[in-house]
Amino acid sequence: MDAAQQVAKESEYYDYYFFSGAITDPVGSTLSAYNYGNGPVSPLNYAYYRAAKGEIAMDELAKIKTQLSHNNYAKEYADAVYKHMSLY
Repeated sequence: MDAAQQVAKESEYYDYYFFSGAITDPVGSTLSAYNYGNGPVSPLNYAYYRAAKGEIAMDELAKIKTQLSHNNYAKEYADAVYKHMSLY
């Protein structure tokens, strides 16, 4: 799964969770999970949380999703390791 596919799949879930109305208090339950350390917080999860809370507009959420879709963590990590190794 590449970054764009990951963002698309996570977005399906977070669109449902935060904006479908099926969850009674998505912002409160997410904040509670953050406070109690229940699982990792992804950048996309936090962006959706902020959008649901009204801290960012939906167009800003879309920009964040686009940026995350272009990430290539494996390549960035490999480049960082190579750079670190070449310094020593």
